[in-house]
Amino acid sequence: MKRMNLQTQILQVLEDNLKANGSFMTISDIAGAVFGNGYVKKTAFIHDQMIKERMGQVRELADANGLLIIPKRKPTKNDKNKKFLIEGWKIAVQGFDDDYVYDELMYKRNNGQARTKSFKNLLNKAQSKGMISSDKLNQLSA
Repeated sequence: MKRMNLQTQILQVLEDNLKANGSFMTISDIAGAVFGNGYVKKTAFIHDQMIKERMGQVRELADANGLLIIPKRKPTKNDKNKKFLIEGWKIAVQGFDDDYVYDELMYKRNNGQARTKSFKNLLNKAQSKGMISSDKLNQLSA
């Protein structure tokens, strides 16, 4: 029997979390669910790194399946550099996560031209799912 690749397993964990409670999952939570008993303290860093490296591909896979995965970001302690750390990931639900989708769009818009394609892709997905209101859309285009 063939085993699912890691990206598909991560997406499955996020979908299961959506059905269970829909809260944000940390990288460690995702890795623990994917690797099960193989996720031990000694190798946790390696497994966490594997999950982090594949989250971009998981987001693309989710887009192909009509899902929108969003991160929850928090600013670092140093306010001068305007960097953010990702606290957790989840599949966005219309009506509940609209503010998180808007925050992610603002983050992508304010972080230079490198994320222009990503910004437009996320904006189109949010509009098609009705997760962005017209007044927030006007703020984004200003």
